[in-house]
Amino acid sequence: MKPFARFAAGFSLIASAAGAWAVPVPTYSVTQLKAVADPTAVPAPPSAWSPISFHAGAMNGAGQVVGYTRDLRGPSTAATLWQNGDATNLGRFSNITGDPYSQAQAVAINDAGDIVVNVLSTSGYEVVVLRNGAATVFDGVASAINNQGVVAGHSSTWRATIWSGSQVIELGTAGGSQSSVAALSDTGIAVGVSGIQGDPTYQCMEWPGAARCVVGHAMVWSASGVATDLGVLDGLASHATGVNDLGQVVGAIHYGEGRPSGSFLWDGTSMTDMGVANLVDINNHGVIVGSTRSSNGRSRASVWFDGVEHDLTSLVEDDQFGWVLSSSLDINDAGQILASGLDNVGGWAVFVLTPMGVANELPEPAPLALLSAGLLALMGQRGGARKAFSWTLARHTSAPSMK
Repeated sequence: MKPFARFAAGFSLIASAAGAWAVPVPTYSVTQLKAVADPTAVPAPPSAWSPISFHAGAMNGAGQVVGYTRDLRGPSTAATLWQNGDATNLGRFSNITGDPYSQAQAVAINDAGDIVVNVLSTSGYEVVVLRNGAATVFDGVASAINNQGVVAGHSSTWRATIWSGSQVIELGTAGGSQSSVAALSDTGIAVGVSGIQGDPTYQCMEWPGAARCVVGHAMVWSASGVATDLGVLDGLASHATGVNDLGQVVGAIHYGEGRPSGSFLWDGTSMTDMGVANLVDINNHGVIVGSTRSSNGRSRASVWFDGVEHDLTSLVEDDQFGWVLSSSLDINDAGQILASGLDNVGGWAVFVLTPMGVANELPEPAPLALLSAGLLALMGQRGGARKAFSWTLARHTSAPSMK
């Protein structure tokens, strides 16, 4: 065989093997989030408090988590921050609203530790941004903050809105009356949902979605404000839930009664049907988190590596874990996953999962044989080529960094 032909054959074999090589999947250690130790520290009458539950929904790159603690005897909620599993009560911000029974829910935190809180009081909805010990307040409902400190959500008139410093930028709609941002990348890409011409509304079950939710099409707004309607595949409606800095978007497709909701991945040019699943976020490595339904109908937390779904509970390192993770809530670029779960007696908890080693995701024998054959074919080349391809193989067969 001629040198070039031998080189081409060897390269082809290695390329074939690389395509079949399994993506390294990590195992995870878990940190359980604790309940607030002293809920009576909330600026409200202590007798009004008897917390039994909390909700955590967002995490930054350092693994700090935000959410809220809920009162047993009513809808009262207090914004909460978790660090290394320990809870800090941020309060209800009654000093800002003037309402002693304000409700506050922390919904986003960036890597600098800036926290976004939605506050509901008798005067309506307000957004409080906590930054460097100071609070900035404006009208609306927020959902995201990026590492540039830009906040996104919707205005009091239900229009998708960006708050950047002193600027308030409405992003508009896809022909309907309402729109909202669900997630915002560090590159300024906003995603969410927009009503279409003649769009309907429906009642939301949980605050802070205000009194209504938008029913329409998943939307992407570029950093320059250009809007793209992602469509609905063969469904009736859609909405986007997560975006990374590369512009990859995940979200949901709604099909109507009789058919379960599905999910999608947008790669910047086209939408891929991801099947019956609830996808909530995607990090800059393309790792997706969400949940699926098991055969008994129960929700199971899932993670997708290179488009392949893995049951998150099965990847926990601790054999005595004793919980079934039911929902993945967020993922950061370090690969940490925020997830909630149930035990066998109905207990509920929230965990931060941190990637450790690599799970037993070994390649099939055939790809290994192809790699060997490819290397043997290449060994007939000059030393420079052998060195280059040895370096390439060493890099691609090691577990990629999650950082």
